[in-house]
Amino acid sequence: MKKFKSHIKLHYSFLIMLVASLMTGLFWLFLLYFICLIFHELCHALVAKKLGYKIGCINLLFSGAVLEAEGDEFTFSDEIKIAIAGPLFNLCFAFLIIAFWWLFPESYNYTLDLCVINFVIFAFNILPFFPLDGGRILLALLCKKLSRAEGVKISKIITIVFAVMLFLIFVISLFYAPAFTFGTASVNLIMSAFAEDKSAVYKRWLTVQHKKDRIRKNGLETRFVTVGENINNFILYKMLDARHYTIFLVVNDCFETKKRITETQLLQELSK
Repeated sequence: MKKFKSHIKLHYSFLIMLVASLMTGLFWLFLLYFICLIFHELCHALVAKKLGYKIGCINLLFSGAVLEAEGDEFTFSDEIKIAIAGPLFNLCFAFLIIAFWWLFPESYNYTLDLCVINFVIFAFNILPFFPLDGGRILLALLCKKLSRAEGVKISKIITIVFAVMLFLIFVISLFYAPAFTFGTASVNLIMSAFAEDKSAVYKRWLTVQHKKDRIRKNGLETRFVTVGENINNFILYKMLDARHYTIFLVVNDCFETKKRITETQLLQELSK
């Protein structure tokens, strides 16, 4: 495996939250929260790297941490493994802290916040709403039977319905005790649901070497895609996916095959 690399970028909204935490005396909780989030995203990145996906940097926003990357879709099992890695880290770390209390009870007062933060990150991210980790798992399950486009559409509809419910709860709370957390969460979910899928957290492109490894172990299904003569290579590239080795059949208006372009040939052309 190539050496693992991941960079951290600070979004301006993160810096605004940093200043706000200093002004409100919540800097310590803010720091603990984002440190846990960084480790959460690093777990996603490590699993993705181990499975052969190209990972990007970790972008710190006011709403959390996002592992950036570009590319194609995962296989069904890989998407679940990568999505579950982050929340599983937070859950295990929280239980590890609880176990530590049994050995050193005096540490309770110093580590309670850290334990609660990890439980909160786990509980929120495991919710089945896109693009949270639970939503990624739901999307992977949907894509086992549906196309990715259909799966994303269903996932986003579920997310929007839930976000609207959260926002209504927030509006009602304004007449009693304002629950700004519900308002913030609903806005974040709606914005994420309407964002382009290419900006989703766990999108990657699968390396050719990883496909070769799959061929050696379990085989790789080949799919044929029929395209017109005037289509360009970049559009063909977008049609590649992680689950298949793709061969393009270029046809004329009479559906006569003019040439075949394999995935390998396409990548070689694009690399030039």
